[in-house]
Amino acid sequence: MANLSMRAKTFDADTASTFCAIMEDAANDPRDHVRQATCWALREFGKSNSESHERACLIALDLIESEDPARAWVGRCAYRELEILIKIPERRRLISRHSKTARKYVDPTESEPE
Repeated sequence: MANLSMRAKTFDADTASTFCAIMEDAANDPRDHVRQATCWALREFGKSNSESHERACLIALDLIESEDPARAWVGRCAYRELEILIKIPERRRLISRHSKTARKYVDPTESEPE
């Protein structure tokens, strides 16, 4: 899922819904590597475009509010990166505001999102 999220130009609604459902289910898995892969997939899905970013942030916040520590970990890990993404004109995907490319477009006096 993470690889497809990085490489796909667009997602149709069915694919996005399927990805979201799978990521929410996989966040419950007790195996560390599955949780880490879920976090990676959620972060990459959120970088695809603005619509996917909003959807991934909502999923991450929903996971953070969960009683299950594994789900909460996946949500916190993913949201930590999702909250600092920005869209710049020369890139198709969203990138971190801390990246070298984004620094050209971000006002240094602008405060970090909370």
